[in-house]
Amino acid sequence: MVSILLKLRGLVRAGFMLLTCRNFLPYPREMAQNEIDDTLESLKRLKNAGNLNRFSYLLQSWMEYFKNEKLKDFQTNVSAQKIDAVVEFLLILLANVPNSVINGKTLDEVMEKVVDLVGDIFVVAEKLLESSSIQGKTSEINIGVAQILEKIEHLKAEMEERHCKMLKFSPSQFPAIGGLGFMDFLLDKLNEMLSSKSSLATMMKPHIGILKEELSLLRSFLGDVAKFEHEYEILKDLQMRIINLAYEAEVAIDSILVQYNLLQHLFCSLPTIIKEIKLISVEVTEIWSKNFTAPKSCLALKPPKHVLTQNSIPTDIEDIVGFEGDTERIIQQLIKGEDELDVITIVGMGGQGKTTLARKLYRNRTIIRHFDAQAWCCISQTYDLEEVFFEIFRQVTGFKGTLEELLFGESNQVTGRKENLKEKRNLADMLRKSLMGKRYFIVLDDMWEVMAWDELRLSFPNDEMGSRMLLTTRLEELAKQVKYHTDPYFLPFLTPEESWELLQKKVFPKESCPPELYLLGQSAAEKCKGLPLVIILMAGIISRKKMEASWWLEVSNALFSLVGKVGEYGLATIQFSYDNLPVQLRPCLLYMGMFPEDHEIEVSRLINLWKAEGIVQSIESRRFEEVAGGYLMDLISCSLVMVSKRGHKGKVKYCQVHDLVLEFCLKRSREEKFMAVMKGVSFHITNYKLTKFPPPDCKEIRLSCLLQNDHYDCASPGYEPLKLLDQHLRSLLFFCPFDGTCYVPNASSQIAEFRLLNVLDMSCIRVFGLSVASLESLNHLRYLSIRIDRFDFQQVSGMCHLETLVVHHSEGTVLLSTTFWKLAKLRHVHISEAEFDFHYLGNNKQENFAESSVVLENLRFLGKVFISVYDADRVEEVMRRCPNLQQLQITYGGLYDFTPQMRTRNPKFEVLTQLQFLDLQFPCGIFKLHLPSNLKILKLRGNTSRRVPVSMIAKLPNLEYLKLVDLRFEEDEWCLGEDVKFHKLEILKLYNVYMTRWHASADESFPLLEKLVIKYCYDLEEIPFSFADIQTLKQIKVLQSNKSLEDSAIKIKEEVEAIAGSDCLDVIIQVREQKQSFFYNDWFCTAYGAGNLLPPLPPPLPTFSPSKKGKNGTG
Repeated sequence: MVSILLKLRGLVRAGFMLLTCRNFLPYPREMAQNEIDDTLESLKRLKNAGNLNRFSYLLQSWMEYFKNEKLKDFQTNVSAQKIDAVVEFLLILLANVPNSVINGKTLDEVMEKVVDLVGDIFVVAEKLLESSSIQGKTSEINIGVAQILEKIEHLKAEMEERHCKMLKFSPSQFPAIGGLGFMDFLLDKLNEMLSSKSSLATMMKPHIGILKEELSLLRSFLGDVAKFEHEYEILKDLQMRIINLAYEAEVAIDSILVQYNLLQHLFCSLPTIIKEIKLISVEVTEIWSKNFTAPKSCLALKPPKHVLTQNSIPTDIEDIVGFEGDTERIIQQLIKGEDELDVITIVGMGGQGKTTLARKLYRNRTIIRHFDAQAWCCISQTYDLEEVFFEIFRQVTGFKGTLEELLFGESNQVTGRKENLKEKRNLADMLRKSLMGKRYFIVLDDMWEVMAWDELRLSFPNDEMGSRMLLTTRLEELAKQVKYHTDPYFLPFLTPEESWELLQKKVFPKESCPPELYLLGQSAAEKCKGLPLVIILMAGIISRKKMEASWWLEVSNALFSLVGKVGEYGLATIQFSYDNLPVQLRPCLLYMGMFPEDHEIEVSRLINLWKAEGIVQSIESRRFEEVAGGYLMDLISCSLVMVSKRGHKGKVKYCQVHDLVLEFCLKRSREEKFMAVMKGVSFHITNYKLTKFPPPDCKEIRLSCLLQNDHYDCASPGYEPLKLLDQHLRSLLFFCPFDGTCYVPNASSQIAEFRLLNVLDMSCIRVFGLSVASLESLNHLRYLSIRIDRFDFQQVSGMCHLETLVVHHSEGTVLLSTTFWKLAKLRHVHISEAEFDFHYLGNNKQENFAESSVVLENLRFLGKVFISVYDADRVEEVMRRCPNLQQLQITYGGLYDFTPQMRTRNPKFEVLTQLQFLDLQFPCGIFKLHLPSNLKILKLRGNTSRRVPVSMIAKLPNLEYLKLVDLRFEEDEWCLGEDVKFHKLEILKLYNVYMTRWHASADESFPLLEKLVIKYCYDLEEIPFSFADIQTLKQIKVLQSNKSLEDSAIKIKEEVEAIAGSDCLDVIIQVREQKQSFFYNDWFCTAYGAGNLLPPLPPPLPTFSPSKKGKNGTG
C-alpha cells in the first residue's frame, strides 16, 4: 500500500492541477499541493488502519469528478471516448473491489496497477487539454491512449485468471422445457446489448459478440435436435447442456448489469461459460457429422412443427353428452320433493364429468325459473372459508365491493383492522340473512372434506321454501355424511355409444365423420373407458390429422399401451397429449400451474406474462399478440385449456384448466425445474389468522406463492422464507383469495434482493411499508403489478425493460411524467387513476415536448387516464406519441359549468388510427366527439344530465359494439332518423340511459344488430316494435327495468316466432325486485335481490315472462 501512495503522490499533483485549473495558473498549483499533502496524510492513516473501503472510495471520487467535469468537454474526440470507457471500467472495479474474493498481496498488486492507470489517464488528459491550443499533440495522445488500452487489457486478463483460480464455476440446473423459445429470447437480448451505449454493456461487448455467434449456431442445432429427442439420449443430453449454459449466460450478464457480484460474473462466470459453449460447439460439429436419422417408429407421434390454429375449432367446457335421463331425474329432485332444505350430491372420479353435469343443471332454464337466488362456488382441496362465504354472498345479493368494504366499510384503513377483526365472524351471519325468505340453489363444486360442509351448512337457512344444495365430490364417504333426504347420485361412465358421440362432437364439431373412420373411431372411443375428459383429450390429439385413418389407429394404440387401469387414465392421457404438443406450446401449458386451482385466468394478463417470461416470441411478420393468442387457441383446441368466459365476437376473455391438468402441470414443472408453487399453511395467533410457508427447498426460476388467509407471516423472528430462495429467481407471483385482502409485513426489503426478477406480481396483496423506491434495484423487471399507497414514475426510471405495468394505488393520482415517456418498451399500462403531466409537456426548459421525438411505439393498452377540460385541446398532441395504441380508458372532466369558449374544447382521438377499443367517461359532459374510424368497441359513460352525440357515433364505419351508461337523449327521446345508421353494429347496451320513448326504424338503423341489452332504464316505456324486423337479432336482455319494457320484449319475440316459424330469438328478463337493506355493526350495505345473478361461468338465461313465485313455485 505504501508503494501505491508514493505513486499516487505524482499522479495527484498532475490530477489536481488538471482538476483545479484548466490554464495551470501558478497559485492554484500551490494550493492544490497543500490539498495533496493533506490527502496523502489521510490515505496513510487509512492504509495503517487497513481501510481499503475508504481508500477505494476516495480514488473513486476523484475519478468520477474527472469523468463528469473534464471529459465532458471532449465528447466528440475519439481518444477521449476511449479514455472515458477506461475510466468507467476503473470506477466499476473500484466500486466492487471491497466485495471481491481477492485480498492481501494480490489485492495490493491489483490496486497498484489501478493507480498506475489513473496516473497515465491524467497525463493523457492534460495533453488533451493542451491540444486545444498547441498543435502536434495528437500523436502523443494516440500513443498514450494505446498504452492505456494495452494495460487495461492486461489488468482484465489478470483479474480473470485470479478469479477463476479462486472461484470454481458450478452451473445450476435450469429448465430444458421451452429451450428453443428461451434461446430466441436470449439472442434478441444479445442483439439489443450490442447496440446499447451503456458503460456496462460496452464493457461486455467482446463477450456478447462471441456469445451471440456461438449461440446462433447452437440454436440451429437445437431446432434439428427436436426431431430426434425421443430416440437419441446423447442428443437430449447435449440439448440440456446447451440450454443450461444459455440460462447461465443470461444470469451472468444480468448480474453484471445490476452490479450483483459483478467481478465474479465478469471475470469468472462469463468467461467460463463462453469456454464451455465453445467446447460444446466442437462436440456438436462432431456428433452432427454422424448424420442422425429419425427412426420410423417415432415419426408418427413426433410433435408437429406447429398447430394449424386457423383450423382449430375450440369448444367450451359446457359441452356434454350422456346423463340425459339422470339429468331430468335430478332436476325433478331439485324442483320437487320436500319443502325442507335438501342436499343432492354427485359422486364420481376425476375427469368423469361431475362439474360439467352440475353446470348443465345450474344453467337449466327450469332451474333458473324456479329459484329466487343462485350461486356457484368451487371448494377444492385448499379452500378458505371466508372466501366461500363472500363469493356466495356476492352472487346472491349482487354486492360489487371488496371483502374489506363489506366487513369494515370503504373508509377502513390497515390501522383499524386489528381493532375490528372480530367483525369478520359476521360474514356467515350476513350470508344467512341474505338467503332467508328466498328459495335458493347453491352449487358447491369439488368438495373434499366433511369439515368444509360442517363449517358452511349453518349459513344456509332451512325456511321450508324448497331450497336446494348441489355438491360434487370424488369421495363416496363424504357424500353419505352430508346427505339430508336424497341419496347421492353416483355418476355412471359413458356407454360406448355415448363415448363415440362425444368424440365425434369434438373432432367434427361442424361436419359429419367420414364413414371410413367409423370403425376406427368407435374402437378409439371404447378404449377411453367412458371417461369424458379422456375422450376430449384424445379428440384434441386426433383433430390435428382427423382425416387420416392411420393417425386414428396410432393414437388409439399408443394411448391404450400407456395404462391398463381406469384410475390411471386421466393423468396418462394428459401426459400423452402433452408429449404430442408442439415444443413451443409445452411451456405455455405448464405455466398454467402458476395459478391457483379453479382460478379464472384473464387472457390479457396471461399473454402479458408469457411475453415477460420470454415463453412466446414473435414469428416473422406476425405480431406477438397474434402468436400468443394462436398458442392459447391451440391449447384450447387440444382440450388442455378450457374457456370460462367469452367476450365480443366470441373472443376468449378468461380461461382455466381442469384440476387434473393442473395436477399434471405442477408435477411436470417440478421435474423440469420449470417453476414451483409454495402453498401457505394456516395457523392462528390470538385474533389473527396467518399464512406461513414451509421452508422452500426449490431452486426454480419461477415461484408462485399461494396465500390462504388475510395475513402472511413473512418475517417473524427467525423466519424469513423469501431469503431462503435462490437469488436467481426470475418470476415471483402472489395469489390470495381476494385482491387486496392479504397483508404481507416486512417483505419489501426481501423482494428487493431478487435483483434478477423479470416478473413481480403483488397485485393481490398489501405489503406493509412498500414504496416504489424499495423496488428501484429491480432493473430487469418486464412485468410489474403492485398494490401500493402512492406511485411515482421517477422512482422506476431504471426499469428500462418494463413492458407491463399494473398499479392499484389508494392515494392521489399517478402523474405520467418525463420518466413515463422514456420507458420505451411499455406495452400495457393500467393504473387506477393517472394523469398526463401537462406542465412537463408544455414548460420543460430542457426539452419542448411538442418538438421532441419521444414516441411510445410499443404501447398497446393505456388506462385509466384523467384529462381536464382545460387540457382537452392538448389530447391530440399526447396521442400522437402513442401511434399504435389499440385500447384506451380515459376520463374527461373537471368542470361542470361550461362557458361558450369551453364548449369548443373537446378531446380529439382521430390520430389514434390503430385504436379499436375506447372507454370514455365524461361526467362533466361532452359536446363533440372526434373518434378514429377504425374504432370497433365504444363505451361511453357520463351522467344523466348530459346528452350523448349519437349522430357522431353512428358515422363510425367499423363500430361493432356500443355501450351507453348514465346518459340521456335530447328531450328524453331517442329518435333515429333515416340519416342515422349504425352500419356494422352487432351489440347495443343501454345502462341507466334516461329516456321515455325510443323511435326508430330498427332494421334500417341497426341492420346487423345481434344483441340488445337494456338495464336500469326505468323510464323507457317500450322497445320499438320494428326490432322484430332485424333478421340478425338473436337476443334481447331486459334487466332490472319496468314491466312495460319487459312486455314489449316479449311481444317482439312473439312476432319474430310468428314470422320465422321457429324459436330463433332469446328474450331474457331479470325482474326488478324490492330493494333490501342489511345493517351490520353500524355499517350499511345495500343489496338488490337477484334471482338470476350469474355465477363465475354465466349460464344462458331462459326465455320467459317472470311472475312472483309462492312457496311451491306457483304464481
